[in-house]
Amino acid sequence: MANRFLVAGGDGNWNNNNNWSATTGGGSGASFPVSTDAVFFDSLSGNAPMTVNVASACASLAVSGTYAGTLTFNNTLTSGGAITFVAAMTIAGTAGALAPNGNLTSAGKTLTCALTLASGVSTLIDDWTVNGLVTLCTGSGSLTLNGSGKTLNCNAGLTHGGTTGALAGTALIKLTGTGTFSSPSTATISSSITIAAGAGTVTLSGTIFYGAGTLTYTSGTLAGASTPSLVLKSTTVTISGFSGTTAATGQMQWDVSVTTTSTTITLGSALQIAGAFSTNQTTAFSGAFATTLTGDLTMTGIAPSIALSGAITVGGALLLQGTTSSSFTGSSTLTAATCTISGTETVTPGSGQTITITGTLTSADANVINANGGGSTFNIGGLTTTGALTGTQVLTFNGTGTWTGAAGACSNSLTINTAGTLTISGTVLFAASGTPTLTYTAGTVSMGTSILSIGSSCTLDTNGITWANVTVSAAATVTLSSLLSVSSTLTLPNAAVTFAGAGDFTVATLTSATISAARVYTMDSANTYTITSMFSVAGIASGHVTFAGSAVSGTRANIVLTGGASQSLLYVDGTDIDSSAGQTIYAIGGTITRTINWSTSIPAIGSLRAVGFAG
Repeated sequence: MANRFLVAGGDGNWNNNNNWSATTGGGSGASFPVSTDAVFFDSLSGNAPMTVNVASACASLAVSGTYAGTLTFNNTLTSGGAITFVAAMTIAGTAGALAPNGNLTSAGKTLTCALTLASGVSTLIDDWTVNGLVTLCTGSGSLTLNGSGKTLNCNAGLTHGGTTGALAGTALIKLTGTGTFSSPSTATISSSITIAAGAGTVTLSGTIFYGAGTLTYTSGTLAGASTPSLVLKSTTVTISGFSGTTAATGQMQWDVSVTTTSTTITLGSALQIAGAFSTNQTTAFSGAFATTLTGDLTMTGIAPSIALSGAITVGGALLLQGTTSSSFTGSSTLTAATCTISGTETVTPGSGQTITITGTLTSADANVINANGGGSTFNIGGLTTTGALTGTQVLTFNGTGTWTGAAGACSNSLTINTAGTLTISGTVLFAASGTPTLTYTAGTVSMGTSILSIGSSCTLDTNGITWANVTVSAAATVTLSSLLSVSSTLTLPNAAVTFAGAGDFTVATLTSATISAARVYTMDSANTYTITSMFSVAGIASGHVTFAGSAVSGTRANIVLTGGASQSLLYVDGTDIDSSAGQTIYAIGGTITRTINWSTSIPAIGSLRAVGFAG
């Protein structure tokens, strides 16, 4: 290793021996510096200019004393060690680059060319400002850029280069002008980064893998090239300042995802992401600030979880995908335009938490939404079940939307409580398992000729709306907590059904599926069941249908067939039924036990006309 001192007398080019001396202030003619030589510009250099005219190298570069000459970069200067400038000197040239490794002292000078820090450990002794592109990490080398309280200002963009080299350190990296922020590397950036571009534009490019550190926006226009992606890969990251209301300023112009490890995102302000967010891990939002996404929020993987400390608003879809569970914690709110659950997913809201889907909740296959016992609220605008949906969480229709679901039953309890309109389309399957409750509180319900199909025991508390058609498709206990109104047909199954609870029903037509064996339909003896248009049920000779009052001694259920209604009952038995408030019911081929105003005799012709008998 040799020392080389800049002296006057040469042409000012790095590779001219006439510019170099082996001693300070000595005679020129020493060989020009190479990678093993320490280079000095000092008070005895006579302010001689120096131009890096070809790709050059040194072991270090130290400018000192009263040197006030000009260092011009027309090519790359690589230094294996420290770089020290002084305030009196001038730095010029934009075609080259400085590529040092060690302590870096700018003395307030602006580097007019590019800066490349390849690998190893470099320390900012003071703040640095670079007018050319800053490249941190090359090849497979990792870089630690230290300098607590010191800033690397990138006026023309930042590239985290190389292939697998990670970037870390205590120095702050600040994007301060128009340029591109890109990361071809798959390795992680763990340095704190601030976007403070002022009137400039920072274009985000590719995928940026970000680890522990603070990511801050203060000014500048953000632009995304081909949907850039920010991947959070550490246990902690702080995000601040991305809370603007326009695409030009304040928003993250990228998609954000959490992978590899559980992550706590500490918010220093409200967060607005002009893209999508996805996680396959436990992700905690710390800090009571709101988060707004213009795209989708996707939870996928083994058991992703999101902890909320501030409200999250999702402009796109909430996509819950996987084969195990997605959960939410915290008592804040999450609002999304739509929600699709797929992959036999179990979803659990947080204690005291409100999740609102303003559009449609879709269960794409066999999925579960469970309450955790903490009084969570799950609001939906509409519901589509192309696969079964079960669970203990009550789902509340509280917007304007459509309920469809002929391919999969909803076995969660449902509440209709909306200032909007719920449209029921086609056949909707309710209650395939468990004992859910369907409740009407408020709102307009539009259904045309749609069918509510009940597949297992449940409770109906829907006084205030009139169903078009209701079908009980399997053996069940249907508990009526209030009046059930059906404008067209209530169809009973080829199976036993019990109507329980304090509610009556009023239906236009009461009928049954085709009967293949003896069936019993039990009616609560304290209630009245009114048929206004048609009573049509047919058993078979070897398997009668029985309408029976509940087993309370000395009491009867009231089945009222109103005047003018038609009837067609064959092999139908009546037990503990009182029909005295309406017309006589003729059960041809049936048996009557403790039943009032029923007859097993074929009525006279006049009676047929009177009652409109149709069978």
